[in-house]
Amino acid sequence: MATSNKTYRYSVELNVYAVDAPGTRLSTRNNIYLNICLLGIHKRTRLMPPNLPLHVDQRFYFDKVINFFN
Repeated sequence: MATSNKTYRYSVELNVYAVDAPGTRLSTRNNIYLNICLLGIHKRTRLMPPNLPLHVDQRFYFDKVINFFN
């Protein structure tokens, strides 16, 4: 019996310009970063001062290959 498989490749380009969270209070002691998890891949921004809104202005690339076996 032959096994068929399918392979899917997902590619995402994510542009993050600014992040705001009304009602959120941040500690003023240390710099912070934003942690992004997409398709099971974790990436983080550079360190930024803890002032809202966060002006990130960064581009992230996520690539994932998923194999399905029948």
